[in-house]
Amino acid sequence: MSLNLFLHKFMEYVFENCCNCTEKECIISITEKYLPEYFNLIKMKYMKKNLKMCSQINNKEYNLENSIKGFDIPVYLIEELKNFSLLNIKNNKFYLLNSSSKLNWKNIKGISIKMAENYISKNPKNAIDIYNYFNISKIESKNQIKINIFIIHLKIIFWYIRKGIVDTIVGTIINKNNYSVNALSVGSTNLESDYDITLYGNYDETYKVINSFKNIFKEILQNKSSYIFDTNLYGVSFIKKEEDNKNKNTLTCNNFNFTTTKDLISIEQKITQHIWAIIKFTNSLNFIKESNELLYEMLSDVIVNELRDSNVSELLQLGEDFINVFESNTSNYDKIIRYLINIDDSEINNFISFINYNGQETYFTRGAFIDIVVNNQMCKNEIVKLSDDEILDSFIENVSDLMVHYNKSKYVERIKKSTERLNNLNIQNIKKLEKIQQNCKSIDVLEECEIFKFYKLCVLIIIDAFKKYMVLSDDEINKGIKLFKTMSEKLPIFTDKSISKSSSFYNLSKSGSGSSSLYNLSKSGSVPSSLYNLSEK
Repeated sequence: MSLNLFLHKFMEYVFENCCNCTEKECIISITEKYLPEYFNLIKMKYMKKNLKMCSQINNKEYNLENSIKGFDIPVYLIEELKNFSLLNIKNNKFYLLNSSSKLNWKNIKGISIKMAENYISKNPKNAIDIYNYFNISKIESKNQIKINIFIIHLKIIFWYIRKGIVDTIVGTIINKNNYSVNALSVGSTNLESDYDITLYGNYDETYKVINSFKNIFKEILQNKSSYIFDTNLYGVSFIKKEEDNKNKNTLTCNNFNFTTTKDLISIEQKITQHIWAIIKFTNSLNFIKESNELLYEMLSDVIVNELRDSNVSELLQLGEDFINVFESNTSNYDKIIRYLINIDDSEINNFISFINYNGQETYFTRGAFIDIVVNNQMCKNEIVKLSDDEILDSFIENVSDLMVHYNKSKYVERIKKSTERLNNLNIQNIKKLEKIQQNCKSIDVLEECEIFKFYKLCVLIIIDAFKKYMVLSDDEINKGIKLFKTMSEKLPIFTDKSISKSSSFYNLSKSGSGSSSLYNLSKSGSVPSSLYNLSEK
């Protein structure tokens, strides 16, 4: 079978089995501009719209030409990619295009001219097949290949490979086990975007889907989905699927019925979510510390000097203490979900924040998740009304995420959108940040990215938000801290062989965590001992 024939066969499978709303889910955004013939062909041949299933992964028996089914499909696809030298394997590790670049989404996004030219040189027939698949005007010689367009072809193939493999594994797990779980992906069709899926349903079943997916994916591709395809499965969020819209609190968008977790009513509840936004900020600072301790110390000094007389520093201190005790670990994510069923409604937002804290590239707060994932991505409008406190949480999280992903302009756009509500912020600093970030988007101009100035601006922007929108009395701060500590007493701490619960996190700010403080506050003591241990089953 030629590569051209394989692509026809594979693309037919993806569009028929993995695309319920073709334009929204399966037409990559750049194709209209760079591959107009291919774009028009897809629209003519595959355009369909099943509104009831938009963004949902099909719970069905997956079948490729009536001969290859279920989990055998991803195995077959990988074997074919190896046959056509799009992948090769050495020492149980996959590599791209017969190069030394390992198979992962970062390297797929960074396919270089040299890699593409090397593939064309060694595999001229395959390269011509790829080029002709995407173009009505056919070529006969490798010399006719336009290298920049060919790189786009390669990235598109891997984009559809990712969707085909992930959707097939997830849908097959749900179907084979007859789980009452809905799997949704509401991200963009940008060629370089991540591909994340959120599961809605019984928490025990969502845990099992995530665990099965992790094991099956690793067996096939020898590594985690987060590394290979920048794909993560999430088993819980701040919304819950409803079968119908009879509940007066049910909201609907794209024929998906859902309810949200409880609104944040009391000031104490709002402060606990502010603390989670601060924990995201502190995580980002710790990320910087790992690569540049001098820069970290400089940013720490800025924070201390700016907030020396502010009671918000107490929330910053608590956030750091929390991280010292409850170390984030993505391998614990699916385990923690099972405990959600025992959590009281009044504490559900806090526990979901804790679950997401152990996730991969997740929003910790209710405000950020609903603002970006629900209102912006899933529903395309403000279907859930958020308070200024929740918009503040979203703002802080997105600035913090930008500190880690300084090349991703989507965070800048989200930050700017938040200023429509938080209109007292220093807009000039945000404009300066946007200007610097323009030079940080491409690896080709990375030397022009003023990274020191960039990070300092991020910190100053967050501090400005603290000063203008987190104005709280000492009594309010103390009540919020007390509630956060009380709820944190119930959170599990995972070790390799056991699950523990912190017995004395409540007193942590007084007794200390045994590590030096980012905010230079006096601390002593050690990490609290566990009240009891539970064997992991």
